[in-house]
Amino acid sequence: MSRPPLILALLLALTSGLGVSGVEVEAATGPPDVPGLVELAGREAFVLYTPGSLDRASRVQDWLETLGDEYAGVTGERVRLGAYLLDRREWESADLGAPYGFPRSAGRGRTVLPAFGDQGTVTLWRRYQPEGLPAPGGSPVRGTPEEAASLFTADLWGLFETARGLVLRGPVRGEDPWIDELMAHALAVQALERRNPRRAASFDRFWSHLGRAAMDSVSRGGTEASETFDRWVAHQSRLHELARSMADREGRRGGVFSRLWRLGRKSDGILTEDGLRRRYRDSVPLP
Repeated sequence: MSRPPLILALLLALTSGLGVSGVEVEAATGPPDVPGLVELAGREAFVLYTPGSLDRASRVQDWLETLGDEYAGVTGERVRLGAYLLDRREWESADLGAPYGFPRSAGRGRTVLPAFGDQGTVTLWRRYQPEGLPAPGGSPVRGTPEEAASLFTADLWGLFETARGLVLRGPVRGEDPWIDELMAHALAVQALERRNPRRAASFDRFWSHLGRAAMDSVSRGGTEASETFDRWVAHQSRLHELARSMADREGRRGGVFSRLWRLGRKSDGILTEDGLRRRYRDSVPLP
């Protein structure tokens, strides 16, 4: 199972005054055309942010560089990653095709993220984290602790989205879309495990809770569009679980993304299901 083609439908149970219900999430169309953004230029990543969100831009830049450093360490290729931090008004005027707070790809290695948390971003992410939003730690510079937690949660999805962009632009690809997505989860797992273990634990919990909540939503029923999206979310949770199991088998020194990369390089740049099964046999159940 891969990402539903062209259009993903995200049906959010938002209260009437907070935002959008029945939003279609379309394929990425490139960087948002938003004037007045300020650039935070970094060593390996840039962030264009709306004024007033410099502290958040710095935190996003940190995890972008963590991901980029790990990718370069494995592949030998330096990719300048980027993010766009928009407030709600800018987001809606940019017509991104997703509710405010849900990360959007802006091209390979570029991601659009919310600049500020609000009650709408809290409600959005509570749908998939009913046991409570993961706490980022520390005191928020702006907004409530729960609003800050909704931004931290958005970044966990954004980390996967950015990793997926790196995989899709690289010389090693999966023979099927789900293998590309597995490689993206493996890259994010390896980067955090080696460079930010605390966030790695939050990342694992995030995907575990996400998968359960998505399947609970499917079991309750809904529109065909919302069920399609929820099944895709649950599928991503399962791929993360597979990447974590593979990482445990490889060990931290070996690295799961490093292993998958080498397997793909040995087979002319295509990572195949047969290659995965030969490597992991019955130790890791594949889809």
